[in-house]
Amino acid sequence: MNNPDINLSTILSDVFKKTSKKAEQGNADEQFHLGIMYVMGHGTDRDFTQARLWFEKAANQDNSLAKTAVAYLDKISPVA
Repeated sequence: MNNPDINLSTILSDVFKKTSKKAEQGNADEQFHLGIMYVMGHGTDRDFTQARLWFEKAANQDNSLAKTAVAYLDKISPVA
């Protein structure tokens, strides 16, 4: 079942592109997921600034997980 032509990096890159498109269209759940992808570096470089941006967009649409993520980022890295 293992296909040597498909690797995790390729899959994550594809998922990142699809998630980005939906997030940019205003989908709060996908905005939250995009924030997670930036935190984890899945399909993209790790970027806490971008993660915060997408978490805040989702939180502004009342996504409770995103609100928790923003609060957590505030604890570990307060914005000046």
